[in-house]
Amino acid sequence: MLAQKQGDYPEARRLYQESLDIKQQLGDRAGVALTLGQLGNLAYQQGDYPEARRLYGEAAETFGELGAQQERAAVLHQLGMLAQDQGDYAEARRLYQESLDIARQLGDRAGVATSLHELGRLAQAQGDYPEAHRLYQESLDIAQQLGDRAGVAISLAQLALLEEREGNVGRALELIGEAEAIFTKLGSPYAKQARRDRERLEGRRESKG
Repeated sequence: MLAQKQGDYPEARRLYQESLDIKQQLGDRAGVALTLGQLGNLAYQQGDYPEARRLYGEAAETFGELGAQQERAAVLHQLGMLAQDQGDYAEARRLYQESLDIARQLGDRAGVATSLHELGRLAQAQGDYPEAHRLYQESLDIAQQLGDRAGVAISLAQLALLEEREGNVGRALELIGEAEAIFTKLGSPYAKQARRDRERLEGRRESKG
């Protein structure tokens, strides 16, 4: 994971593969599935979507056989993001919904919030702004109840972009300002993007004035 974070993808793949081989020899199926997921993340990051889909699929199947539903839901979520990136919105929605259903059955409210957020992004990508707003707001409410400040800021930032799309620049500025403040306090790298979005929105407001 460290090699991957530093951009040394060949080394990351070598280490993941070595870990996978050991776990397979030990019969550690949960460990195998976890490492397959990591290899899937690596392939996804490098744009090798067919390989990422294969690896995620194997991981999800193994987690399902082991009854590890929370881990399976996380992999289904990744598969949904992959499908969305490729423009297969129907498949993305199916996968996000399945992940959401599992999270609800498990009482995993953080997982519910994450799936709702991604369903919101999907609705926004398809131009269904009222549905996107509803989903983002529901995700935001859960994040606030859980005290998940990063999740709150992410939802606020998405709501800001949605308000901008709908022409509500003033409201968008309020929301992105709140998100930026939280990201900054958390020391999050997203603070820079939020600041750029705020400055761009301020420019739009001034040009209109």
